[in-house]
Amino acid sequence: MDEFKDDKELKVGMQVHSDDKAYSLCNTYALRKGFSIRKGHIRRGKSNNIRQRDFLCSKAGFLSDQEVCQDKKIIR
Repeated sequence: MDEFKDDKELKVGMQVHSDDKAYSLCNTYALRKGFSIRKGHIRRGKSNNIRQRDFLCSKAGFLSDQEVCQDKKIIR
């Protein structure tokens, strides 16, 4: 996280050497921009090493508050 404080921006194709460091970098960036993130899908290589991890907006995939309070119609 120290290297991110030097006003470096995240770039496509950046590589880090641990899952925790990647989450820390992305979360710091997200908080700067005004939102938070959560860990998503993980992809592993043949040797079971993490090759790719998705970080999503913390609200992604969830219903908004207004939709939760409304009655749902059941289609039969």
